[in-house]
Amino acid sequence: MKVLLLLGILSLPAGLLAQNYDQRLLSSYDASSLENLEANDPQKLELLTYALENGMYFTDQIGSKGIQLSEIDVPENATSFVDMGLKITEQNQYFKVKGEDRMLVVKSFWVLNHELKNK
Repeated sequence: MKVLLLLGILSLPAGLLAQNYDQRLLSSYDASSLENLEANDPQKLELLTYALENGMYFTDQIGSKGIQLSEIDVPENATSFVDMGLKITEQNQYFKVKGEDRMLVVKSFWVLNHELKNK
C-alpha cells in the first residue's frame, strides 16, 4: 500500500509537466520555448497550433514582379510551415518555390490571430 502511495506521489509531477503542445511544432521550435509558451502565453501556443493547418498557402507568382524573393525548396509532402523549418513571425513571409512559378506565403501572427478570432 505504501509503495502504491509513493508511486502515485512520484508520478504526480510528471503528469503536471506533460507536454500539451502538438509535437509537429518541434520541427521549428525547441521544447523549452514551447513549454515556456504553454506556461506563460497559452494563447500564442494556440495560435501556433492553429498555424500548423492554416499558416501558409501557395499562390501564382504573378503579384511579385520586380520583387526579389528568397527561394525555398518545398518537400513534396509538405503540409505545414514546420515541414520546411520555418517559424511564424510578426510579418507575412514570401518565398519563391524553387523550380516552380509559385509563391509560398507564410502568414504572420497578426493574420493568424485575426483569422482565429473571426472563426
